[in-house]
Amino acid sequence: ANSNYQWIDISQLGVLYTFPDNDNAGEWVDLGFPFSFYGTIYDQFFVNPNGWIGFETNNEAWENSSIPSTTISGPAIFALWDDLNPINDSCNEYCGGEVYTHSNNQRTVIWFNNVAHWWTGFENVTYNFQVVIYSNGEVKINYNELNGGYNASVGIQGNSILGILYSFNNENLSDNFTLKFNTGPNWLSLNNTSGTVLEGNSTNIGFTATALTLVGGEYDAYI
Repeated sequence: ANSNYQWIDISQLGVLYTFPDNDNAGEWVDLGFPFSFYGTIYDQFFVNPNGWIGFETNNEAWENSSIPSTTISGPAIFALWDDLNPINDSCNEYCGGEVYTHSNNQRTVIWFNNVAHWWTGFENVTYNFQVVIYSNGEVKINYNELNGGYNASVGIQGNSILGILYSFNNENLSDNFTLKFNTGPNWLSLNNTSGTVLEGNSTNIGFTATALTLVGGEYDAYI
């Protein structure tokens, strides 16, 4: 177990998130605050039924890969990217578990409530976990109960060449366990976070610092 594990109970607050099928995201959801992720500010997200959260482009890929992923190109939080089968509008007889979201001005919770794995080879396997996105740029993934095996990818990425891999098809997760990620301060953003500069050449990278959400004081950050 992780001593920093702190499950956020939204069972009385959460709004049901609906999926058209078991591989495609549903509607966009407001975060409730500006969220800085790999140097870009987002205020909305979508939930993919296969265990990840996206900020730009959905992808129906059910077979997970390493992270950063060339299959899923956009910014994403991969909490348990695997072939999952939550309750959806095109359910087969084996779908199970629903997803709920709840936002306030400090954090957004996306809760996968005992969601089923695709049945083949994973009979009666369910996962109870949540992604928590904080207004300060921090991301936590809380794993409450993983009931059965998994071949999941876990990590975050800004794009297909920039990311952090925690686990790929490894049994590195456990019940009552929290992962924490942070890609930088929410008061600093860059106009470009990747690219190539040829030998002898140069390029300009602009950055924006905003104090709108800060209290008075001194702030330091690496770029």
